[in-house]
Amino acid sequence: MFLFSALYAGIYPWLRRLLVLASPFHKKLKMGLQMRKKQNGVWPWLNGEPHTRPLWFHCSSGEFEYAKPVLRELKAKYPQEKILVTYFSPSVKKSVASCQEVDFSCPLPWDEKKLWDEFLKFHLPKGLFIARTDLWPMMILRTHHKKIPMVLFSKTSASPKKGLARWMEKKLLRKLSAIFCVTSEDRDNLLKLIGDHVPVHAAGDTRYDQVIWRLSHPKNLKPLNNFHRPIFVAGSTWAGDEDILLPVIETLGREISFVIAPHEPSDKHLTALAKKLRSKDLDFSWYSQTQSWDPMKVLIIDEVGILADLYRWSLYSFIGGSMDRSVHSVMEPLAQGNLCFVGPNHHNNREALHFKDVFVDGWACVQETHSAKDFIEKLSNIYLAWTSASKEQLKREVTGKTGSSQILIRWIESQVLSTYDSENMKPTRLDESPAPSHGRSYNP
Repeated sequence: MFLFSALYAGIYPWLRRLLVLASPFHKKLKMGLQMRKKQNGVWPWLNGEPHTRPLWFHCSSGEFEYAKPVLRELKAKYPQEKILVTYFSPSVKKSVASCQEVDFSCPLPWDEKKLWDEFLKFHLPKGLFIARTDLWPMMILRTHHKKIPMVLFSKTSASPKKGLARWMEKKLLRKLSAIFCVTSEDRDNLLKLIGDHVPVHAAGDTRYDQVIWRLSHPKNLKPLNNFHRPIFVAGSTWAGDEDILLPVIETLGREISFVIAPHEPSDKHLTALAKKLRSKDLDFSWYSQTQSWDPMKVLIIDEVGILADLYRWSLYSFIGGSMDRSVHSVMEPLAQGNLCFVGPNHHNNREALHFKDVFVDGWACVQETHSAKDFIEKLSNIYLAWTSASKEQLKREVTGKTGSSQILIRWIESQVLSTYDSENMKPTRLDESPAPSHGRSYNP
């Protein structure tokens, strides 16, 4: 591992220089570099209160959704504990900064030994908890060197890496104190990779906890669904998805009311969608301009942030991205009891694959469709059979998958918080921090 560390330390600065050279041609990369610049001579990850001994969570980007329920319950139970969140992508910066449970947030430091030693000495974290993925070599090696407990949670392990990537992953995973993966199959795959060097628990997926919490705190929608017709919501759609949907609406629009919520409701996308609907002689209304929805018209959602709540209205959904790229999350519509349709490009989504094999009233809860003709045939056969009772049964099925956050919190309580006197926390030198418990006696 020493040779790898030395080689990595030599190569990484050159990779960083390449990023700088490429940044003018990539907006997101440029933003990532900008947010890591020193401010008044101080790195952004050192621009806070020192020596707070926080519970440190790292979420690369959208993985923050997996951390939210853990942060919420930790802060409610231990309000005196400080929460530090680091992130890699600039796209999640605003979401993390606005989370009321987070005491300090910052971009992940550059993966260099000196910067990590400064970061760890400044914050003195009690533990590092990584949501799902994003194991940076120097981050892991220096945190392990400082004897700080590290946990990876909501981890999946479906297809093992090969060659150098597999070797590096194995070495880094073995530095952790514990791994909480989603299923028993994930656990078995990880044990084949790392052996018994680290306790591996099949503990479920914390994002179920977040989705159920989010749906129990709904946003107010316009009271537009005041009619007795089944509703179909097509969520996070792209142009390729909408091309398949329009013939379905033409065929079944007299029996079912349709809602389309584009993934990116930009003026360009909305204008193109409206043009397509007019070409099919399909009437539509804009959500932002509608006070009374004619159920014979397609309702286009031209606002953001309400899609998860729209699934309350519907019995069935189509999840966008699945016709020509990769499917977006099916968890929200499933949690609202929607029978879900997806296109062929859904194998990136664990829940979509799982719920293809979960049946309610004789129907698979996720249905795969490949064409407009296939879509029409399947929806025609299903829509009368999938009832409000089916919806409630599926909601119970999804709710039964919650509880993963509590398992992780119990580990934090027994292996991290129990080591400290929470009432009299005093900053100590980093080399006085307790050695990480490897959780051998922990039973989730």
